[in-house]
Amino acid sequence: MQVSLYSITVGLCLFHTVLGGSVTLVGPGGTAGDVMTCVNDNYDDKQLPDILQYGGGLQYARIGNNFVSADFQFSCGNEKFDDFQIQCRAFGGAGTCKPALS
Repeated sequence: MQVSLYSITVGLCLFHTVLGGSVTLVGPGGTAGDVMTCVNDNYDDKQLPDILQYGGGLQYARIGNNFVSADFQFSCGNEKFDDFQIQCRAFGGAGTCKPALS
């Protein structure tokens, strides 16, 4: 049996849902990462992340409708989050970010 990145993210999403949000999302390699979300009134919670992941070329791990960065240089207040917001706004969305340590 081969474990894919997709099955891991689905498992984490289900695990997070079952525990009612009491789980800290973890980035690739097991490192805690800041969690970014893009929301839009014109797209549902699955469509917009799909567009960002496949059409926007995001380089972050996706978990459900969130994106997680394990980059130690990334934080919610720096230019990498600004890049995420620009990609989110390109599709009419609003980007939010929750620091991993909050």
